[in-house]
Amino acid sequence: MSKSNQHIFLGKVFHKRVFPKNHEFLYNYKSLYLKDIFSFSSFCFYKQNDIFFKYDFNTKQITEGIIPWLKKIKFEHSLNEEHLKLNLLKTPNTFFKKAFNPVCFWFVSYKEKTIGVIAEVTNTFKEQHSYFLSNSGKPITQDLWLEDAKKLYVSPFADKIGRYKFNFNQDPLIVKINEYDPQENLEIITSLQGKYMQASGLTKFLMYISILYNSYKVIPRIHIQALYLWIKKFKFYSHNGNGHV
Repeated sequence: MSKSNQHIFLGKVFHKRVFPKNHEFLYNYKSLYLKDIFSFSSFCFYKQNDIFFKYDFNTKQITEGIIPWLKKIKFEHSLNEEHLKLNLLKTPNTFFKKAFNPVCFWFVSYKEKTIGVIAEVTNTFKEQHSYFLSNSGKPITQDLWLEDAKKLYVSPFADKIGRYKFNFNQDPLIVKINEYDPQENLEIITSLQGKYMQASGLTKFLMYISILYNSYKVIPRIHIQALYLWIKKFKFYSHNGNGHV
């Protein structure tokens, strides 16, 4: 993986509960955005060259879910591999710790247009599920909303069944997710938006430290928001030993 394809992502996450009670928060999000990380001819990831940040591309979720879906996208729509690219927005691991990503996004582009997105979700029980979203090989436009059934427990204050609606814009990068409860009430509105850029020298080093610091804050932020919801007496849903639907 060429370092020139590695970008610093600076953004903001907005999360708002609109039913049955209101609760919202906004915080800064710093991560890495990687461009063109995958070969669609050999179906393998390019070599990683960064000595500070690393990704694990050998997980079960990737080898048994994501890569087969990438193959399906290519062959089902007879796409020329020369024009296919895979980009990734995900906080990386370091030699200090393994990063926790509640959600990361894989963007499949064809002729510089996004045609597929994978939302890879991980809960605090380390369970994972990927939502595979596409527009039948056609570009995913800014006005298009893609839907999928909710299939993973992600919060003690939300049912593990329901429905998601996703909306994507690539430039600037904006991700919108609306979550509906089993009774089809719009329950949670989430958005992630920001910009990615290349950095070098001291600026790059400071950005790396900032990303590392941001990674350490993820779990504490989750627990703090859960405490606020408990104080507000939101309904509690038990994990019951299995977060999958």
